[in-house]
Amino acid sequence: MPNLKLLKFDGGPARYSLFMANFEAHVESRLNLTHDASKLQYLRQHCKGEAEKLIELCSVLDFSAGYQKTKQFLFKNYGRPHVIARTYKYVNKLSQGQRLKPGDSAGLATTYKKAESY
Repeated sequence: MPNLKLLKFDGGPARYSLFMANFEAHVESRLNLTHDASKLQYLRQHCKGEAEKLIELCSVLDFSAGYQKTKQFLFKNYGRPHVIARTYKYVNKLSQGQRLKPGDSAGLATTYKKAESY
């Protein structure tokens, strides 16, 4: 069987859910890791950039607390639905566009088309 190539996470909220599902399926559940120190090390190895710096902050804690706190921080910073939604350009553009009145479907359609073209 070929070696699995685990995803790396760079802190992009749009990729958080995919990364965590991949990490949990291929590292947490399959490697039978009983020590949170090992899980924390694997998690750190598969993160880069801003996400890795966040994990470094938790590495000074007790391993069990550090691993759980790391997962909480990653979720808080990258995994909450509103954080993910804001990463998509059209959502940002829609929220920064002109104010629409209730029932202004033509204005909404125009604003959406402008946002989608970016």
